[in-house]
Amino acid sequence: MSRPYIWAHRGADGYAPENTLPAFQMAAQMGADGVQIPTLREVLKLLQDTGMSVNIELKTKAIPYPGIEKKCIRLVKEMGYEDRVIFSSFNHLSLQMIRLSAPEMKIGYLYLYAAAGIIPFAKRLGVDALHITQQNFLIPGFMEKCKELGIKVNAWTINQENEYQSCAENGVNAVITDYPDRIWQFRDTCSEINEQKEAVQWK
Repeated sequence: MSRPYIWAHRGADGYAPENTLPAFQMAAQMGADGVQIPTLREVLKLLQDTGMSVNIELKTKAIPYPGIEKKCIRLVKEMGYEDRVIFSSFNHLSLQMIRLSAPEMKIGYLYLYAAAGIIPFAKRLGVDALHITQQNFLIPGFMEKCKELGIKVNAWTINQENEYQSCAENGVNAVITDYPDRIWQFRDTCSEINEQKEAVQWK
């Protein structure tokens, strides 16, 4: 069983207005491992000393923002977040631009419904992760194929204990949630239960 990281969805937006500094500050106070954000400079500055990972979602599918990828890369490098950021998007062209402009940056392909050939497509795109909903990673053989190809799986939006448990049991790398404090408690509970099970098995 894995112990997925906890990424706060648009800050702790179950408690504060989404994508606001208070939401990000609450996420940090609640012990989230990372956050998902669409804007950068103030938030990166706010989180600089926390060590949190940052999932930067580029919302370029419906409306293109020419040059946004390179601007984001420059800011991430300027702020020293190269090892703490993953860029994600529903738009594979934005991810290709990130990959071409900064091959060292991590990228994650966001999608809602599983389509035939999504894993080979992700491999050709060169993504580090797939950002998916729960019903996708429950498809038989999906997680095994991702693991075989070295593609991490991050699940959204996970707000319930049973959803987190399913992520942990299936080897999900990180969960994106509106309630990082709740999920943190679930993660600790899962860890305690697993330790107890392992202790019983070794007796």
